[in-house]
Amino acid sequence: AEVAKAVEEVAERLKEERYRMNTFPLLGKVIKGLKWADPKLVKAEVELQVEGLLGPKTEEDKKPPAKKKAPPKEANAEKAAKAAAKKASKAESVRESEAAEEALKSVDPFAFFPKPEENNQVHTTVYMSDGRQMQIANSSAELQKHLAVTNNKVITRFPPEPNGYLHIGHAKAMFIDFGMAAQYGGECCLRFDDTNPEAEKQEYIDHIQE
Repeated sequence: AEVAKAVEEVAERLKEERYRMNTFPLLGKVIKGLKWADPKLVKAEVELQVEGLLGPKTEEDKKPPAKKKAPPKEANAEKAAKAAAKKASKAESVRESEAAEEALKSVDPFAFFPKPEENNQVHTTVYMSDGRQMQIANSSAELQKHLAVTNNKVITRFPPEPNGYLHIGHAKAMFIDFGMAAQYGGECCLRFDDTNPEAEKQEYIDHIQE
């Protein structure tokens, strides 16, 4: 909905300039509105909706823009005014592009995870057979001890079981575990799970470590 709204706002300009229009400012605006969205997915959706509005690129779209013929000489004052307006428009376009680039850089896919000093907000719910629920979480005192040992660093772990090759599910876990540690200058520990030792092989261990 956010992408469709943004595309609709510049629809007339898109129809006029077609695929020669600079859509980077449009992308930056959408990303600002969709704070937690994946920039690559947003870009793909913008391109899809632009194509839906304009249709596939034609041979004309692929041609370089034709050189404009020089207009007749105009009065100096009018010419200077047009040049100033063009310069201001170009400067605004540059500012929009720079803002879009900053928006892309500022996207943090791990922002919704608790920070180390908020770890006692994370809890495990244990459901008892009599219907009761037990909430297990670190106390403030235990959290302070933990932070002292870890020096307030983000510490994650990637715990694959070496009973097969890595797959797409592991890729997602690696993105979060290693990516979050790298994002915040922390550490990620590779710790093999040994739940089922009989199915584990050195071949898989070597593959995972590589």
